[in-house]
Amino acid sequence: MKKCPNCGALMKSNVNFCTKCGADLRQIDNSPQEAIAKSEDSHQIKSQPNNGENFKQNQAKPNAANNEQAQENQFQQAPTSANTQEANSERPNNVIQNYWQWCVDSWQHPFSALIGESWYGWATILLDDLLIILGFYFCLKSMANGYGVGRIVSGFAFSGVISLLLFTLLFEAIIIGGYYAGHYFIYGKTDGLIAFVNRGVHASNLNLILSLLVFVILVMGPNNGSFVSVVLFIIFSLFYMGFQVTALGENRQPIRDKMYGYIISYLIILVAIAILFSILYNSMYQSILNQIFSTLN
Repeated sequence: MKKCPNCGALMKSNVNFCTKCGADLRQIDNSPQEAIAKSEDSHQIKSQPNNGENFKQNQAKPNAANNEQAQENQFQQAPTSANTQEANSERPNNVIQNYWQWCVDSWQHPFSALIGESWYGWATILLDDLLIILGFYFCLKSMANGYGVGRIVSGFAFSGVISLLLFTLLFEAIIIGGYYAGHYFIYGKTDGLIAFVNRGVHASNLNLILSLLVFVILVMGPNNGSFVSVVLFIIFSLFYMGFQVTALGENRQPIRDKMYGYIISYLIILVAIAILFSILYNSMYQSILNQIFSTLN
Protein backbone atom coordinates (compact mmCIF):
# COMPACT_ATOMS: atom_id res chain seq x y z
CA MET A 1 0.00 0.00 0.00
CA LYS A 2 0.96 3.63 -0.52
CA LYS A 3 -0.08 6.55 1.65
CA CYS A 4 -0.52 9.89 -0.04
CA PRO A 5 1.81 12.48 1.59
CA ASN A 6 -0.60 15.26 0.65
CA CYS A 7 -4.03 14.08 1.78
CA GLY A 8 -3.21 10.84 3.62
CA ALA A 9 -5.34 8.59 1.42
CA LEU A 10 -4.27 4.94 1.06
CA MET A 11 -3.59 3.72 -2.47
CA LYS A 12 -2.61 0.37 -3.94
CA SER A 13 1.07 -0.24 -4.56
CA ASN A 14 0.69 -0.05 -8.34
CA VAL A 15 -1.06 3.37 -8.25
CA ASN A 16 1.22 6.21 -9.38
CA PHE A 17 -1.07 9.19 -8.68
CA CYS A 18 -3.48 9.84 -5.83
CA THR A 19 -7.06 9.47 -7.01
CA LYS A 20 -8.26 12.06 -4.51
CA CYS A 21 -5.82 14.95 -4.80
CA GLY A 22 -3.68 13.90 -7.79
CA ALA A 23 -0.36 13.93 -5.90
CA ASP A 24 2.59 12.07 -7.44
CA LEU A 25 3.07 8.72 -5.64
CA ARG A 26 5.79 7.27 -7.86
CA GLN A 27 8.53 8.13 -5.33
CA ILE A 28 6.65 6.65 -2.37
CA ASP A 29 8.23 3.46 -1.01
CA ASN A 30 5.83 0.53 -0.72
CA SER A 31 7.71 -1.62 1.79
CA PRO A 32 7.20 0.40 5.00
CA GLN A 33 3.54 0.87 4.33
CA GLU A 34 3.10 -2.80 3.48
CA ALA A 35 4.93 -3.81 6.69
CA ILE A 36 2.70 -1.54 8.74
CA ALA A 37 -0.38 -2.91 7.03
CA LYS A 38 0.75 -6.51 7.65
CA SER A 39 1.54 -5.80 11.29
CA GLU A 40 -1.86 -4.18 11.80
CA ASP A 41 -3.55 -7.17 10.16
CA SER A 42 -1.65 -9.63 12.40
CA HIS A 43 -2.46 -7.57 15.46
CA GLN A 44 -6.13 -7.55 14.57
CA ILE A 45 -6.14 -11.33 14.06
CA LYS A 46 -4.50 -11.95 17.47
CA SER A 47 -6.77 -9.54 19.30
CA GLN A 48 -10.07 -10.84 17.96
CA PRO A 49 -12.37 -10.78 21.01
CA ASN A 50 -15.27 -12.98 19.97
CA ASN A 51 -17.11 -14.47 17.05
CA GLY A 52 -19.40 -11.44 16.68
CA GLU A 53 -16.46 -9.12 16.17
CA ASN A 54 -14.86 -11.67 13.82
CA PHE A 55 -17.96 -11.57 11.67
CA LYS A 56 -17.92 -7.76 11.59
CA GLN A 57 -14.24 -7.69 10.67
CA ASN A 58 -14.69 -10.28 7.94
CA GLN A 59 -17.60 -8.27 6.62
CA ALA A 60 -15.56 -5.06 6.67
CA LYS A 61 -12.65 -6.52 4.66
CA PRO A 62 -14.60 -6.95 1.42
CA ASN A 63 -15.89 -3.38 1.81
CA ALA A 64 -12.33 -2.09 2.14
CA ALA A 65 -11.29 -4.13 -0.88
CA ASN A 66 -14.24 -2.73 -2.81
CA ASN A 67 -13.27 0.81 -1.83
CA GLU A 68 -9.70 0.22 -2.96
CA GLN A 69 -10.95 -1.25 -6.25
CA ALA A 70 -13.24 1.74 -6.76
CA GLN A 71 -10.29 4.08 -6.14
CA GLU A 72 -8.18 2.18 -8.64
CA ASN A 73 -10.98 2.28 -11.20
CA GLN A 74 -11.36 5.99 -10.61
CA PHE A 75 -7.67 6.48 -11.19
CA GLN A 76 -7.76 4.41 -14.37
CA GLN A 77 -10.74 6.37 -15.66
CA ALA A 78 -9.12 9.74 -14.92
CA PRO A 79 -7.26 10.06 -18.24
CA THR A 80 -10.25 8.91 -20.31
CA SER A 81 -10.76 12.40 -21.77
CA ALA A 82 -7.39 12.21 -23.52
CA ASN A 83 -8.14 8.69 -24.70
CA THR A 84 -11.54 9.83 -25.99
CA GLN A 85 -9.96 12.68 -27.92
CA GLU A 86 -7.42 10.30 -29.42
CA ALA A 87 -10.18 7.85 -30.40
CA ASN A 88 -12.22 10.66 -31.96
CA SER A 89 -9.19 11.78 -33.99
CA GLU A 90 -8.68 8.25 -35.27
CA ARG A 91 -12.37 7.67 -36.10
CA PRO A 92 -12.33 9.38 -39.57
CA ASN A 93 -9.35 7.24 -40.57
CA ASN A 94 -11.15 4.11 -39.43
CA VAL A 95 -14.26 5.09 -41.40
CA ILE A 96 -12.24 5.60 -44.58
CA GLN A 97 -10.33 2.35 -44.06
CA ASN A 98 -13.53 0.37 -43.46
CA TYR A 99 -15.20 1.85 -46.52
CA TRP A 100 -12.15 1.16 -48.64
CA GLN A 101 -12.10 -2.45 -47.44
CA TRP A 102 -15.79 -2.73 -48.32
CA CYS A 103 -15.04 -1.47 -51.84
CA VAL A 104 -12.10 -3.85 -52.30
CA ASP A 105 -14.26 -6.77 -51.21
CA SER A 106 -16.97 -5.71 -53.66
CA TRP A 107 -14.46 -5.70 -56.52
CA GLN A 108 -13.04 -9.10 -55.61
CA HIS A 109 -16.31 -10.84 -54.67
CA PRO A 110 -19.28 -8.76 -55.85
CA PHE A 111 -22.02 -11.11 -54.63
CA SER A 112 -20.38 -12.23 -51.40
CA ALA A 113 -21.76 -11.70 -47.92
CA LEU A 114 -20.88 -8.23 -46.74
CA ILE A 115 -20.52 -6.34 -43.49
CA GLY A 116 -20.68 -2.58 -43.69
CA GLU A 117 -22.31 0.60 -42.51
CA SER A 118 -25.82 1.40 -43.64
CA TRP A 119 -24.70 4.47 -45.61
CA TYR A 120 -22.14 2.70 -47.83
CA GLY A 121 -24.60 1.92 -50.64
CA TRP A 122 -26.20 5.33 -50.99
CA ALA A 123 -22.87 7.12 -50.53
CA THR A 124 -21.32 5.05 -53.33
CA ILE A 125 -24.22 5.78 -55.68
CA LEU A 126 -23.87 9.51 -54.98
CA LEU A 127 -20.10 9.34 -55.45
CA ASP A 128 -20.50 7.58 -58.81
CA ASP A 129 -22.96 10.21 -60.00
CA LEU A 130 -20.86 13.14 -58.80
CA LEU A 131 -17.78 11.85 -60.62
CA ILE A 132 -19.66 11.55 -63.90
CA ILE A 133 -21.57 14.84 -63.55
CA LEU A 134 -18.47 16.81 -62.56
CA GLY A 135 -16.65 15.28 -65.52
CA PHE A 136 -19.33 16.60 -67.87
CA TYR A 137 -19.21 19.99 -66.17
CA PHE A 138 -15.47 20.40 -66.64
CA CYS A 139 -15.75 19.10 -70.18
CA LEU A 140 -18.42 21.71 -71.05
CA LYS A 141 -16.33 24.47 -69.48
CA SER A 142 -13.30 23.38 -71.46
CA MET A 143 -15.29 23.44 -74.69
CA ALA A 144 -16.76 26.87 -73.87
CA ASN A 145 -13.36 28.31 -73.05
CA GLY A 146 -12.10 27.01 -76.37
CA TYR A 147 -14.77 29.02 -78.18
CA GLY A 148 -14.30 32.08 -75.97
CA VAL A 149 -17.72 31.88 -74.31
CA GLY A 150 -16.66 30.41 -70.99
CA ARG A 151 -18.37 33.03 -68.82
CA ILE A 152 -21.65 32.76 -70.72
CA VAL A 153 -21.78 28.98 -70.61
CA SER A 154 -20.52 28.61 -67.05
CA GLY A 155 -23.85 29.39 -65.35
CA PHE A 156 -25.82 27.35 -67.86
CA ALA A 157 -23.45 24.40 -67.47
CA PHE A 158 -23.77 24.46 -63.68
CA SER A 159 -27.58 24.51 -63.71
CA GLY A 160 -27.58 21.81 -66.37
CA VAL A 161 -25.25 19.65 -64.29
CA ILE A 162 -27.51 19.98 -61.22
CA SER A 163 -30.54 19.02 -63.30
CA LEU A 164 -28.69 16.04 -64.74
CA LEU A 165 -27.65 14.91 -61.25
CA LEU A 166 -31.25 15.03 -60.00
CA PHE A 167 -32.46 13.18 -63.06
CA THR A 168 -29.80 10.49 -62.61
CA LEU A 169 -30.69 10.01 -58.94
CA LEU A 170 -34.39 9.70 -59.80
CA PHE A 171 -33.59 7.18 -62.52
CA GLU A 172 -31.52 5.08 -60.12
CA ALA A 173 -34.20 5.33 -57.42
CA ILE A 174 -36.75 3.96 -59.91
CA ILE A 175 -34.59 0.92 -60.66
CA ILE A 176 -33.93 0.31 -56.96
CA GLY A 177 -37.61 0.71 -56.08
CA GLY A 178 -38.77 -1.61 -58.86
CA TYR A 179 -36.43 -4.43 -57.92
CA TYR A 180 -37.09 -3.94 -54.22
CA ALA A 181 -40.81 -4.37 -54.88
CA GLY A 182 -40.10 -7.53 -56.88
CA HIS A 183 -37.86 -8.86 -54.12
CA TYR A 184 -40.59 -8.29 -51.55
CA PHE A 185 -43.13 -10.02 -53.80
CA ILE A 186 -40.91 -13.08 -54.21
CA TYR A 187 -39.80 -13.59 -50.60
CA GLY A 188 -42.54 -11.89 -48.60
CA LYS A 189 -40.03 -10.26 -46.24
CA THR A 190 -36.79 -8.35 -46.61
CA ASP A 191 -33.95 -7.01 -44.48
CA GLY A 192 -35.00 -3.47 -45.32
CA LEU A 193 -34.41 -1.04 -48.17
CA ILE A 194 -31.01 0.13 -46.89
CA ALA A 195 -29.64 -3.42 -46.68
CA PHE A 196 -31.05 -4.15 -50.15
CA VAL A 197 -29.31 -1.07 -51.58
CA ASN A 198 -26.02 -2.06 -49.92
CA ARG A 199 -26.14 -5.53 -51.50
CA GLY A 200 -27.08 -4.16 -54.91
CA VAL A 201 -24.29 -1.57 -54.90
CA HIS A 202 -21.84 -4.15 -53.57
CA ALA A 203 -22.70 -6.40 -56.52
CA SER A 204 -22.26 -3.56 -59.07
CA ASN A 205 -19.47 -1.57 -57.46
CA LEU A 206 -17.17 -1.91 -60.45
CA ASN A 207 -19.08 1.22 -61.45
CA LEU A 208 -16.97 3.21 -59.00
CA ILE A 209 -13.84 2.45 -61.01
CA LEU A 210 -15.62 3.10 -64.32
CA SER A 211 -17.07 6.38 -63.03
CA LEU A 212 -13.59 7.54 -62.06
CA LEU A 213 -12.39 6.57 -65.55
CA VAL A 214 -15.19 8.62 -67.15
CA PHE A 215 -14.31 11.60 -64.96
CA VAL A 216 -10.64 11.50 -65.98
CA ILE A 217 -11.47 11.15 -69.69
CA LEU A 218 -13.98 14.02 -69.66
CA VAL A 219 -11.59 16.32 -67.78
CA MET A 220 -8.93 15.61 -70.41
CA GLY A 221 -11.24 16.98 -73.12
CA PRO A 222 -14.23 16.24 -75.35
CA ASN A 223 -12.29 14.21 -77.92
CA ASN A 224 -13.29 10.77 -76.60
CA GLY A 225 -17.06 11.05 -76.75
CA SER A 226 -17.66 7.65 -78.31
CA PHE A 227 -15.53 5.85 -75.71
CA VAL A 228 -17.32 7.69 -72.88
CA SER A 229 -20.67 6.62 -74.33
CA VAL A 230 -19.60 2.96 -74.28
CA VAL A 231 -18.37 3.21 -70.68
CA LEU A 232 -21.60 4.92 -69.59
CA PHE A 233 -23.63 2.11 -71.18
CA ILE A 234 -21.54 -0.45 -69.25
CA ILE A 235 -22.12 1.51 -66.02
CA PHE A 236 -25.86 1.50 -66.56
CA SER A 237 -25.85 -2.21 -67.40
CA LEU A 238 -23.83 -3.12 -64.30
CA PHE A 239 -26.11 -1.08 -62.07
CA TYR A 240 -29.19 -2.73 -63.56
CA MET A 241 -27.70 -6.23 -63.33
CA GLY A 242 -26.44 -5.72 -59.78
CA PHE A 243 -29.92 -5.03 -58.43
CA GLN A 244 -31.48 -7.69 -60.63
CA VAL A 245 -29.14 -10.32 -59.20
CA THR A 246 -29.79 -9.01 -55.68
CA ALA A 247 -33.56 -9.19 -56.14
CA LEU A 248 -33.67 -12.66 -57.71
CA GLY A 249 -30.62 -14.40 -56.25
CA GLU A 250 -31.44 -14.31 -52.56
CA ASN A 251 -30.39 -17.45 -50.66
CA ARG A 252 -33.75 -18.04 -49.01
CA GLN A 253 -36.89 -19.95 -49.81
CA PRO A 254 -39.21 -17.94 -52.10
CA ILE A 255 -42.92 -17.90 -51.40
CA ARG A 256 -43.83 -16.89 -54.96
CA ASP A 257 -42.39 -17.61 -58.38
CA LYS A 258 -39.33 -15.51 -59.24
CA MET A 259 -40.49 -14.99 -62.82
CA TYR A 260 -43.58 -13.12 -61.67
CA GLY A 261 -41.45 -11.07 -59.31
CA TYR A 262 -39.19 -10.12 -62.22
CA ILE A 263 -42.21 -9.18 -64.36
CA ILE A 264 -43.51 -6.93 -61.56
CA SER A 265 -40.11 -5.26 -61.22
CA TYR A 266 -39.84 -4.74 -64.97
CA LEU A 267 -43.32 -3.22 -65.26
CA ILE A 268 -42.76 -0.86 -62.33
CA ILE A 269 -39.46 0.33 -63.78
CA LEU A 270 -40.90 0.69 -67.30
CA VAL A 271 -43.93 2.72 -66.21
CA ALA A 272 -41.95 4.93 -63.82
CA ILE A 273 -39.27 5.70 -66.43
CA ALA A 274 -41.97 6.51 -68.99
CA ILE A 275 -43.54 8.97 -66.56
CA LEU A 276 -40.14 10.48 -65.73
CA PHE A 277 -39.23 11.02 -69.38
CA SER A 278 -42.68 12.45 -70.08
CA ILE A 279 -42.27 15.02 -67.30
CA LEU A 280 -38.74 15.83 -68.48
CA TYR A 281 -39.86 16.20 -72.10
CA ASN A 282 -42.75 18.50 -71.18
CA SER A 283 -40.56 20.69 -68.98
CA MET A 284 -37.86 20.97 -71.64
CA TYR A 285 -40.45 21.66 -74.33
CA GLN A 286 -42.06 24.39 -72.23
CA SER A 287 -38.67 25.89 -71.45
CA ILE A 288 -37.70 26.00 -75.13
CA LEU A 289 -41.03 27.63 -76.04
CA ASN A 290 -40.56 30.27 -73.36
CA GLN A 291 -37.08 31.07 -74.64
CA ILE A 292 -38.37 31.37 -78.22
CA PHE A 293 -41.21 33.69 -77.24
CA SER A 294 -38.93 35.82 -75.09
CA THR A 295 -36.51 36.15 -78.02
CA LEU A 296 -39.28 37.16 -80.43
CA ASN A 297 -40.64 39.73 -78.05
